[in-house]
Amino acid sequence: MMTRVFLFLLLIFASAVGVAPASAGPFDSWAGLVVAGDSRAHSGAPSEVFDNARRDLVTALKQMGFAEDHIQQFFGAARA
Repeated sequence: MMTRVFLFLLLIFASAVGVAPASAGPFDSWAGLVVAGDSRAHSGAPSEVFDNARRDLVTALKQMGFAEDHIQQFFGAARA
């Protein structure tokens, strides 16, 4: 539950940053790691919320000036 709250707050923060992409900004030499926590709702049904959040955070990092090749994404495989 705490992980979901953290990811939600991180998503809100990232979406609030509306900065245009920077070619040589303060983050051009930084690296970003975005990890999705789960692919299932508490009921066991498939849920895309973490995948959507992961994708949106990567977009926000790019807009902040992170180089695309400096961003790594990890997410858990869907469980049957």
